[in-house]
This record gives sequence, structure tokens and C-alpha cells, in this order.
Amino acid sequence: MGKPAANGELRQRKKGKSEDDGADDDLLEDHKKGVLDHFIMLRALVSIFNLVVTLMPSTEKKAAGDEAPTSGKGDAAKKKAAEKDEPKMDYSDKEQLKAAAREQLKKNFIPIFLMVVGFLTCLLIIGGEGHGESERLDRNKIAEDYYSTLGVARDAEGTEVKRAYKTLAKRWHPDKNPNCTTCQETFGKIAVAYETLFDGKKRAAYDESGGIATAELKSARSVPLTAENFDQMVTYSNDVWIVEIFKPDDGSCAQFHPFWEAQIQKYGHLVRFGRVDVSTDLGKWLPVKYRVLPTILKFGRHLGSPEIFPITAMHETPQMLMKFVLTSFPNIGLPLHLDAYALSRWMHGAGRRHKVLLAIPGKSEEERYKSHLIARKLASRWSELFEFRTAETGTLHKLAGDNMPAEFKDMLPPANEAGSKAGIYFLSADGAVKPKAHAILEWPATEDDIVMQLLSFAQMAAPALSTRIADLLCRSPADKRVYCLVLLDPPDTAVKRAMEELAESQTQHIKEVAEIRENGEATNMEEEDNFIVPAVRLFRRGRGWLSPSTGTCRAPKFGQVETALGGANAMLLDLDTGRIAALKGLTSFRGVYPQIAYEESLAWVDEALHPFLSLPDCDEGMSQHFARSVRQSSLLELLMKIVTLFLLLEALAKTATERSVKWGVGAGILLLITLMRSPPFLRSFSAYLPGSLFAPMLLNA
Repeated sequence: MGKPAANGELRQRKKGKSEDDGADDDLLEDHKKGVLDHFIMLRALVSIFNLVVTLMPSTEKKAAGDEAPTSGKGDAAKKKAAEKDEPKMDYSDKEQLKAAAREQLKKNFIPIFLMVVGFLTCLLIIGGEGHGESERLDRNKIAEDYYSTLGVARDAEGTEVKRAYKTLAKRWHPDKNPNCTTCQETFGKIAVAYETLFDGKKRAAYDESGGIATAELKSARSVPLTAENFDQMVTYSNDVWIVEIFKPDDGSCAQFHPFWEAQIQKYGHLVRFGRVDVSTDLGKWLPVKYRVLPTILKFGRHLGSPEIFPITAMHETPQMLMKFVLTSFPNIGLPLHLDAYALSRWMHGAGRRHKVLLAIPGKSEEERYKSHLIARKLASRWSELFEFRTAETGTLHKLAGDNMPAEFKDMLPPANEAGSKAGIYFLSADGAVKPKAHAILEWPATEDDIVMQLLSFAQMAAPALSTRIADLLCRSPADKRVYCLVLLDPPDTAVKRAMEELAESQTQHIKEVAEIRENGEATNMEEEDNFIVPAVRLFRRGRGWLSPSTGTCRAPKFGQVETALGGANAMLLDLDTGRIAALKGLTSFRGVYPQIAYEESLAWVDEALHPFLSLPDCDEGMSQHFARSVRQSSLLELLMKIVTLFLLLEALAKTATERSVKWGVGAGILLLITLMRSPPFLRSFSAYLPGSLFAPMLLNA
């Protein structure tokens, strides 16, 4: 009876010993693992290296084998054991080499694939963006357009041309700008444009040979677009552009041409029309690839990517083309006839932009529709700064109670003048219902009248400067000259003080000019006070998610501006002539207006400012930002980027091969951290967050 028990105990001991030996073997195997075995990507790198070495003919090994001396029994035993453990590779056998290569690829397919894809993607992004960047940097010369030079429509009458010439000639005359080296050239261009467009025969000849078309389908009211002027005219514009890609000798283009001209006649004051003739230039530089002719594209900053007009049946084309043009603008009308609380709800809501309300007369639906078109155009053009709404003045007077705040109702035009006057109101982004500023305009008002009010509203916020903001605030309208006072990296207190000092300087200068005129001491001062100087901020380092800066946005030519500044913390920007003047050592801006008017102690620099590459462009995508950051990185930053990419690929490889949730979560966290350091991603992400989180403050309310 004892023997079977003994045998069972013996078997149990053997089983336990076997399990212990297996555990020891596992520990021994883990102990034998090298450091590289814990990292898939490192193993893959070593495998790639071994693969390359394997494919290379090993003449050195053969020579070493031929010259090896005869060894003793111990060496022979070791050699025999090594040959037994390690299969012998015949480097002269190509099939064996291919088999070894396939084995290495099979073992490490996923990590090798990830590395190759990552490397090729980075190479394509950097190379492609660098090539596109160099092309854009070379496009400095813009084709001359006489209509744009005078700022008139392409169907302007002779009286309009003459009026525009007189205004611009006074503004740019070299005698009025003694320290402006480019004003002589600008004045000459204005004179040539006037001589050409005012003379009927010369104008007809210019329209026929001005680059609009080389054979047929001439369109005097369309702007000719080329690779040289497309970026400045369209890409960086705040206007909506309708662009036709055509060939003069194409039958479909000829059929479409009458509809095209009709739309320009109707809506040329709202959107800009341009054409690209691809009979000689195939238009490969266009952001959209065309397959048929004609192709009609719509470009607008608020629209995102270009929209393509679908040309279908000819009898449907006029109505569809009209709809294509008019849907370029946001619908900003408050539906007070359906929702009496719409005004109050919009006023109380906080957002990321300050608000502008236009109370516009309109008795009939058609009258309101036409009068609101200009407001919709401005809402599109100024969308970088303001959130617009429109309402009919008479309807606003009918609102009562909570639907109409008392502090706002008192600022409306009187009820008996609701059909002849309009009101424009500026409200802060924080949800306060009392307007910070307002103005009453005679109606119908010109677009320039409304723009001047918007300029005065913008000065209360001193927005951060970018390419698009400069086009809005620093570009002169027809009846006013604009210079921008640019403050570099200023604290808010300094900006507020600068705006107050500018207001004092303007008031004092207007008073002095009026006194000089009254005393008859000068007869050539009719335009000495016909300019304004808004204050803007230019950040060189990032300030928040949405604030433009040369550090977080694309500004490849800003270095030239910084060199011209010579360490100054402020400058004057004359965007019309492309000049800047550094303001060094100024402790107060109370003398800025007289300095500009009399050109006192201002050293203007002509060549430092590029039309659209010197100021921050925050419309770049993530791939563009990544490529630019890699090209501009220091050696240490580049090394950190490579390490981050390597860790991300390692996490993805382990997630795929080991099906590890922990490594997947780690890869996601690392990817999120990387994206959070990308300003384009943050700007896109912020669109899904409440606007009240980014409500800008008024610096001079």
C-alpha cells in the first residue's frame, strides 16, 4: 500500500521540478534578451542594417576564411560547435541572399513599413512645401492693371476715371511726399493709367491687348490673373473672387461668355471677377485642377476651399450663376418677423469677435434685399474682426420690453426718419447690450462711409496684425489716407496709452491745420489733415491660441522688417506704398500726426516690406506649418522632433504587433501632445469650443 503512495509522491515531485525548471528557463530567456529586443523600432533598424549587410558581397569574410591558420583541437571543436549553432551563409548564392532578405522583411514588416511611410511622408511634405514656398517667394512682380491703379471699376465712366485721378494725384504727388522714394514711381503709374483710360481709343486698345485675352472673348471688366499676381490678388484678399478658367478659341467658353458678362454687369460692385487664360499658360499653379472648360471657381476666406460652379443646361445657367454669386456672402439678417427675441439673444451672447449691427431702412422686401447686399459684402470682408447682423429700422422700433434694451433703443434713428437714415452700432464681444460706439448715416450711404465707421470701431480693439488685418485697417479707402502705428509685442497698458495719445495728437493736429487755414498762412494744406493713424499690435511670440504672430504663423519675409527696425518697438506702416518707418526712442505718440503731415524726422524704408509675405499669415495648414517648423528648427529642436517621431512610430508598431491597448493609449496621448503644439490644429480645434472662451477685450472702450 505504501509503494503506490511513494510513486505518486515521486511523480508529484518530478512535476513540480519540471514546472520550476520551466519557470527558471523563462527567467533565463528573459535575462538573455538584449536591450534591442524590447524595442520593435530598434530591432527593425538593426534588421534593415543586417539586410543591407547581407545583400553586400562579403569579400573580407572569404579572405579571412582562406587565410585562417590551422588551429588545435580546442579551436576546431569551438568552430564546429559554432557552425552547428549558426547556419552557414553562402554569400555567392543570390537565391540564398534573397531568401534571407525576405525572412528579415517578414519578421519586421510592420515596423519597417511604418518607418518607410513616415520617412517618405516627411520627405514629400518638406520637399513639396519648400518648392511651393520658393515659387511663392519669387512672385514679387505684379502685372500692371490700370483699373486697379486708379481704383475704378472696369466699366467706369470717364468722369469717374477723372475724379479718381485727381484724388490720387494729390495724394501721391512727389511735392507732398518729399521723403518718399517710391511716390514718384506711383505718381507716374497713376498718370499713365489716367492717360490710357480717359482716352477712348487708348482704352479700347488696352482692353484688347491688356492680357485679358489674346484672340476672342474679350472681357474688359474681368481682371486678368496669372501665376505672378494670383496670390496677391486672390489668395491673400479679403474679397470674394469669381474666377473663370477659359480658352478664347473654345466653343463652350464662347457659349458661356454672355452669361459671364451679364453677371459682372450686375454684381461687379459686390464680388471681384477674374479670368485665367490657359491657351498659353496651362494654369498648373492653380489650387484646383480643372478638367473641362470653362471652369468657374469661387474664392473667399470665409468659404474655406474653392467652390466649383457646376455648368449644366444653358437655360439654367443664368439663374444658377446668379445664385452662385449671391451665396458668396453670409446671411446676416435677424429674423425679427419670426423671432422677436433674436436681437436680444444675439446681443447677450458672448463670442470670439466684437459685434456690429446695421439698422437699415427698407420698406419693401426687394428694397431691403438690395440694401442688405453691401452689408453682407462687408460682413464677408471684415469677418476676421467683426460679427455682423442687419435689421430693418422700422421693425426695431416696434420691438418692446425685453426684446429691445432701453439703452439701445435711445440710439436708433427717430421713427419719422426710419426710411432715410441708418444706424451702425458697435458692441463688445463679452455680451454687453449697451453699444460702445454708434453713428447715424444718411441712407443710402456709400460703402466707404460704412468702412470709415468700421475703421473707427477697430481702433478701440487694437487688433493683432496679420496679412488680412493689414488689408482691412492699413489700406487707404478712396477718400482717406491711412497709416498704421504698429506696436511690437506691447502690453495692454501700453496699447491703451498709445491710442489715447494718438487721439490727442489727431485732435490737436486738426485744430492747428484749421487755424493755419483761417489765418491764410498756407494755401496748399487742403489735405494735410485728411489721414488717420489706427494703432495695431504685431506679436513676434505667440499670445494665446488665436492671436496672430510671426512665431506661430507664416511670415517668411519678416526678417527684413525686423532688420529695418533696428531694435525699435514701434513703426509706421504705409501699406499703399510698401514703406515702413522705425520709431526709435519715442516716449509718447502725441507728435505722430504732425510727423506724418510734415514728414518730420521720419526715415522711410522702401524695400523691407513685402506685399503679403512680411506679416503673419495664419491660414496655413498643419502640413505647411510642420514643413516650415522643420526647415526653421535648430539642431536641438530637430533632434527632439526626430526622437518624438521615433517614439510615436514605436508606440504604433507595438500597438499593431502586440495588440496592446496600453501602447495604443500611449500613442494617442503622444500624438495629442504633438498636435497641441501645432497652432493650425489649435485654431481648427477652437472652432468647436464655446466662443465665450476667446472673447477679446476692448482696450479703449
